[in-house]
Amino acid sequence: MIAISTTHFAVWSNVDLSYLATLPNDTLYVYGEDCYTAKSDSAIIYYSILYNRYCEDMLASHKRMCAEAMHKTGILYYKKNSYSEAMDIWLKGLKICNNNHFDDILSQIYVYIGNIYSVHHDYEQSVSFYKKSADAARQCDNIELHNHALNNLICSLCYSGKNDEARSYYNILKSNASDNRARYHYDMLISNAILLSYEEKCLEAIDQYQQAVTIAIDKELGAQCIGAAYNGLAKIYVYTQELDSALKYFHLNEELARKTGTTDLLAVSLGNLANMYERKHDTSNHNHYKVLYTELHDSIFNQRKFNSLKNAQFLYELNSNNEIISKLTEQQQHDEQKILQQRMLILTISIGLLLGCILLAYIWKQKRHLTKAYNELYNRNQEALKREESYKNRMILLREIYESSPNAHTPHTTIEKEEVNEEEVMKNTGHGLNISNELRMQILQGIIEIMANEEEICNNDFNIARLATLIGSNTRYISQIINDEYGMNFRSLLNECRVKVAMKRISDNENYALYTIKAISESVGYKSQANFIRVFTQYTGIKPSMYQKISKERV
Repeated sequence: MIAISTTHFAVWSNVDLSYLATLPNDTLYVYGEDCYTAKSDSAIIYYSILYNRYCEDMLASHKRMCAEAMHKTGILYYKKNSYSEAMDIWLKGLKICNNNHFDDILSQIYVYIGNIYSVHHDYEQSVSFYKKSADAARQCDNIELHNHALNNLICSLCYSGKNDEARSYYNILKSNASDNRARYHYDMLISNAILLSYEEKCLEAIDQYQQAVTIAIDKELGAQCIGAAYNGLAKIYVYTQELDSALKYFHLNEELARKTGTTDLLAVSLGNLANMYERKHDTSNHNHYKVLYTELHDSIFNQRKFNSLKNAQFLYELNSNNEIISKLTEQQQHDEQKILQQRMLILTISIGLLLGCILLAYIWKQKRHLTKAYNELYNRNQEALKREESYKNRMILLREIYESSPNAHTPHTTIEKEEVNEEEVMKNTGHGLNISNELRMQILQGIIEIMANEEEICNNDFNIARLATLIGSNTRYISQIINDEYGMNFRSLLNECRVKVAMKRISDNENYALYTIKAISESVGYKSQANFIRVFTQYTGIKPSMYQKISKERV
């Protein structure tokens, strides 16, 4: 194995990269794994050469090596607080994982990306990526990855104020009890403690945090796990105004961070201590910890800045060797042409947006006009129904007065019955049958009464023969009188009466509010919904669905 210095990225330029280019994929991966296990930054160069060879023609096993190499390269950058470089690598790795269904690697990358957003307190984004991680872990049936994603998701949901949703995910985490790792039991305690603290159940939360501390210490889960539990305890004591207890745990975190060299934990602890002493009005200690925190914060900031420069130099060295890292040397050779294309694209998009806005404004205006027209038609139809109901009521009253008078009961002329084919009657436009005025008035009164009987005319078997039977006449007379008095044939009259019933039922939100258009059409005697819609629209000028919508809006 080639000895490569890991002190500075710059020394990598002294390595014989042309020799590394001759190494097979398997060898590069093994060398990278060895360095990664040894926590050596040299892993990055082997991983980078490997994943920059990625192509669709590679063996499936080599594609997976590339995906893992990209993920672990991102982790190395992440641990150096070089978040932008880590993010860049992981975003490229996501594409490879998605294309090849490497769901286990995909889940891990999503968790780390969520962590970056969480570090920057963008909990909405972190929640989104933790959910994606949990989904990917579930796809590959990896309960360990699933539980890890759920734990992070629960914490971010609590921090963003979504306690109910966090509790639902905690129940899912709780159901995954087949995971016997100590880390799972720690995560369960931490997640529940955070939920309890946000639910202001402080005593229960303290108990959970203390159990988490015990597991983290006994099972050697690391400084970050212990520090998270200490920090949770301290925050609860701050909330309950037990400042001395809070100081105790913040100091424990400081000692832990110094002992383990955990810089991030130390920075957080110093900041918390500075704030605590300020609350206790201890100016001396406040100033002391404030200075320490500021110096460490600046140091971390400068270190991150230095890492950024080192990474940029490293990428430059890799890009200089086209044979080794060809995919990272896709530099733009025609910058001016690209800029022009981008400008044209921006111009095209701007024009498209402008035209889109104009079109939307036009559509909105037309919709307003159409809505107004529909409402006017609805009003007219409603007014017509009211007038007709008023007319029917007056006719009923007049008839009652007439029938109660002494001269009302005169002998009725016998109505001649004649069976005639209905289809022939439907085609008959009226060729002047000789019907007396008295008989005509009797038949017309019968037509009016029967056609006002909703139960009868809404029977889907109702026809002109049935009407003639009910009146006691024949179909030829019925057809002739309907043509003469209404100026239409029987079918048109029946459609008009059924539509009026349908209008009343659609407007009756108390009894027919839950009826669909299909149900309304069947209730008024139509076997075909399409035929009902056509007839209703022809008569009212509005489709029944729009009529129903306006009726509900009026309510």
